[in-house]
Amino acid sequence: MSVHSPVEPPRRGKRARVLMTGVLTTPAGQKRITIKNISRSGAQVASDETIPGDCDVLFKRGNLFAAGHVAWVAEGEAGIRFYRELSPEEIEGRLPKTLLRKAG
Repeated sequence: MSVHSPVEPPRRGKRARVLMTGVLTTPAGQKRITIKNISRSGAQVASDETIPGDCDVLFKRGNLFAAGHVAWVAEGEAGIRFYRELSPEEIEGRLPKTLLRKAG
């Protein structure tokens, strides 16, 4: 890193690494996704289908729904930033207990 490198703020929440399936509803239709990691403020997902960038989406995993925005897309993966933080109660039961303890 040089003096001229931009400094990015640290992520707000710890992310739990997972490999779970879900659905992302985008302006281009529903996409089957693999959730690679998730936190209260967002998720990193992968898909064999093209995920459009810079758009609003609805993230769905089981009975958990979260409105969000595609922050970035690269090589079959995308970062989703939720519009509101998920409460611990919303994620509880959707992730294995051991992952929840690590995600904090």
